[in-house]
Amino acid sequence: MFLTSKMGSAFLRKFLDAEDHLKMAGAYVGGDAPKFIGKKLSKASKLVCDLDSGACDPAAVSKLMARMSVRSYRNLHAKVYLSPTSAVVGSANLSSNGIGPSDNVSAGLVEAMIQVSDKKALSDIHTWFDGIWEQSHVITGEDLEYARAAWARRKKVLPGLRVPARSKRAKKSLFEAAAANPTLFENVWIVFTWANRSMLGQKKHDEVVAEGQAQGEEIDSYDSW
Repeated sequence: MFLTSKMGSAFLRKFLDAEDHLKMAGAYVGGDAPKFIGKKLSKASKLVCDLDSGACDPAAVSKLMARMSVRSYRNLHAKVYLSPTSAVVGSANLSSNGIGPSDNVSAGLVEAMIQVSDKKALSDIHTWFDGIWEQSHVITGEDLEYARAAWARRKKVLPGLRVPARSKRAKKSLFEAAAANPTLFENVWIVFTWANRSMLGQKKHDEVVAEGQAQGEEIDSYDSW
């Protein structure tokens, strides 16, 4: 069954609230995520997210860890919600933007999903999830501290870069946004580089990469941006 808009949001909320045993792979976890999970959920339920992304609310992750097993898998971007008898696969993260705050209010983003009940397909999804789970790592206190710092940096920078709701494209370039909101860019490095870097460009690139590595972040540069 293909689901979009309010129908999809309402279906997914009811699915998460009603099931007592869930396997969930959601790239990003929003602050409202614990509210979407039903009170009768089994402690054996599992959630995999990308805590290293900086797009997971660490407070919400901590609350969910008290109710189920939660792990992190770097670069995860899937959104899969799985029970023993059904699955919902689509684009919606475990957040108000992805699922919508209530039955009467659509998600903040345009989402689409498919409800799966075919036994063979369900078996394949369970196998995929179990493989991801085995490769994921247990979240430690140190991981949560890093996530809190990353979440704080993200909240500080993003408001000045978001496209206005009624605009089809950004009205300001990156440089114009930086000039208009200098405080939002105080801790942001912007590096332009190419295949054959100058000595000065290579030096700055190396400095930024070293700074990122010191904070546990991977930074690289690409041609033809």
